[in-house]
Parts: sequence; structure tokens; C-alpha cells
Amino acid sequence: MPASSQRLRNKYPIPDAAISTSLHPPFLQDDSSKAIPGTVPKWITPVVTPGKTAIVLLQNGIGIEEEYRTAFPTNPIVSTVLYLPATQRPAGIIKHGEIERLEAGAYPSSASNSYAKAFVQLIKSAGGTANLHDDIQLIRWTKLLINASWNPICALAFSKDTDVLGSCDEATDVVQGVMLEIRDIAMAYGYEITKEKVDFELGRAKARVPIDAGIEPSMLQDVQTGRRIEVESILGNTVRMAKAKGVKCDRVELLYVLAKTLDLHMGRKLDAPL
Repeated sequence: MPASSQRLRNKYPIPDAAISTSLHPPFLQDDSSKAIPGTVPKWITPVVTPGKTAIVLLQNGIGIEEEYRTAFPTNPIVSTVLYLPATQRPAGIIKHGEIERLEAGAYPSSASNSYAKAFVQLIKSAGGTANLHDDIQLIRWTKLLINASWNPICALAFSKDTDVLGSCDEATDVVQGVMLEIRDIAMAYGYEITKEKVDFELGRAKARVPIDAGIEPSMLQDVQTGRRIEVESILGNTVRMAKAKGVKCDRVELLYVLAKTLDLHMGRKLDAPL
């Protein structure tokens, strides 16, 4: 099956009745595919009713919402951040990590949060953990501490996060350096992330080293299974936003170049004739 078909099959309309009888449109388009720029909006166009369908984005990265806003200018957009580390090995066997949480908010933050609130209520009604935010972008930047560091580093090293930390004495400082660059970029856009938060996110992985409980980030799993990776949404957008504000991000930029090269390599393999 083509890679695009594999991604497309993960989208399911959610009946309006499951959310609230007072809500319009008839369903939410839950877009939980990989954030590959220029792909998903055209896939979901047939099921999006202008001015009615609320589009819910369960995707990694920063600055991912604008292409949906451009494609569907009259539709409400709910932007979410998902904390749910999971590994599929072997196929069909899902191993969950130590956290399960969804954060949601309207995009832009000035828009009505009624759809985001309804989606949070839907997740809670099913037993999940979900929170509503006035400005989801702070949460996106905070999640990027993990995504822009561990995802490309583990994918390029073909290793779990704990294996990276245990590889040499310099590893911890390198990962922390990437996270601090993300913090600096976020601050340039008005979102404050403390050094303590950086230490906390890094500490989550460090705490799992002694018990050999490493995590395979999604980008590593994509490479292992021959899929394209979310390089632009996680790294490319970050680098471009840093340059727009004059923020130095040498480590993140290096990861972007290397991950972009890897992604193009994966693309050539997918396009190669059988």
C-alpha cells in the first residue's frame, strides 16, 4: 500500500451526536496523520464542509496550523498537543509509555474555543486525560523541547533516548543544548519556558536510564519502518522561525539539515520501483 494511503486510512469522522447536539457541524475531522506539509489538506477536502466542519489537528511540530487555515479559511481549527509515547513492535502490539495526556486550544487563540472545549469533553467522556488552554502555542513550544531534540537525535542515531544518554559523557549536554535553543526561540515569540522545565523534560529520560526503559520516538519508528519523517513541522519551521527573529540555533539547524537529508533518502526508497 502506498505511504499516502497508509496515512489517509487513519482519519475517521466523529459524529456530532457524540459531542453535543447543539454543535454544528455534523462531525469533527480528526486529523491525526503525520504532519507532512502540503499533503493532508488535499486529502480531507472531500469531507470538509466550508464554514461547518471543525478540523482537529493531533500533530507534532510548530507553525503547522496555517496551511489548514489557508485551505479552509471559514472552518474552525482545534490545535492539540498529545503526550502519548507508544511503540508498535511487533506490528499490532502497542506498548504505551509513562504518560497519557491531550492538550487542546483554538487556533488562532483569539477564535472561539467552543469546539476545542467540546473535543476535550469528548476525550474525557471516553476516559482520557485532556485539558483546554486559552493559547495552545505555549504547550506546542513546550512539547517541541522533546520533539526537536529526541526525535531527530534518536532517528539519526537509530537508538532509543536512554541509549543516546548512555553513549558518552557529552550526550546529556548535547540534548540539553538543543532544548535550550528551542526555549530561546519560544521566548522570542513571547512564550516563556523556564530552565527548570527544560531540566524536567530532560530528567524524564535520564530517570529511565538505570532501569533500561528507553523510548523510541516516533521519528525513529518511522525510519525503522521505512516511512517519511516530520522534518519540516518539527525542525524546518523551527529554524525558519528562529531566523525570522534573529535567534541563534546552530544545534537545531544541524539536526534539520541531517534529518532533511534522511527524509529525502526515505522518500527515494519509497518512490523506488519494486
